[in-house]
Amino acid sequence: MTPRFVLAQPKKIKIYRLSDVVPDRSELRRSAFFNEFLVPFGWHHLAVALYWRGEHVGSQIAIRRTAQQGDFTAQEVAWLEAVHPHIETVLNRLLAYEEERARRRWLEAFNHHLPFALLFLNGEMTSLDVNQAGLEQCSRWNFGPAKARAYQPRAVFSPPAEVVQACAALKSEWL
Repeated sequence: MTPRFVLAQPKKIKIYRLSDVVPDRSELRRSAFFNEFLVPFGWHHLAVALYWRGEHVGSQIAIRRTAQQGDFTAQEVAWLEAVHPHIETVLNRLLAYEEERARRRWLEAFNHHLPFALLFLNGEMTSLDVNQAGLEQCSRWNFGPAKARAYQPRAVFSPPAEVVQACAALKSEWL
């Protein structure tokens, strides 16, 4: 019922009320949507804020009300429209953050099983990621081969001072 309404709009709508979709309350009361998703929980009125990602709705927030609370007024819809851009900004930032985290997890999973040592440092020369071979190599470099065997490489991990100094020198040349 509501997807047809949303897609039938000439522009991408941001806020709508259930009463905009089905203005006739008697028709709404006969609908499966109303009886399955609203009535069992005591809800009778609904306002939805849509957040678009390109041509598709990426997120939506539904606010429900009981029959006693009444339908959303034009002023309340205007308030929802006023906060809409702020919520949209937050959602976009959260999505961008989650996409970045997902890329980082995929990269870490890929790098973890490579047979050669990898160590990624950030601009402050602290470790962003290191694979298992890198952990073992850093342990051997920091403690020597014999002593390194006595340790768990992750437990004693620190980037070798020489590597950090070389990266810092390279960073200063770039800057």
